[in-house]
Amino acid sequence: MTRSWQNYWMGACPTLKTERLTLRPFRDDDLADYFAMENSPEVREGLLTPDDFGQPDASYKMAAWLGQWELRGTGHWAVEEKETGQFVGSVGLNQSEVTPLDWPGVEVGWTLHPNHWGCGYATEAGAAAVK
Repeated sequence: MTRSWQNYWMGACPTLKTERLTLRPFRDDDLADYFAMENSPEVREGLLTPDDFGQPDASYKMAAWLGQWELRGTGHWAVEEKETGQFVGSVGLNQSEVTPLDWPGVEVGWTLHPNHWGCGYATEAGAAAVK
């Protein structure tokens, strides 16, 4: 019997470690940091975030990532620096219902707080997500 990667990962979000980062499930205490990242002008512009996006929407997005892990075995992790424990963003695999019908499948995506841009975190975390 051949097992696909999806069958292997189905269930709760696992925790992964890289050289500098911890990729882990979202927690309630991530909300303020997650919202600060999503609400930063640079991220809002890059993601075309609607003007009325608020903290409840950020909470919904965190819950949706956890739900996607349960339903599909893919989703985003909360990403923190191993050394400091500081929240830096989210990264993961997304199998969205809102992507175009001709989309080839699962995508690797990330959102990092602008304070952490240019550190190579998206590359490091994205490679761990794919692996």
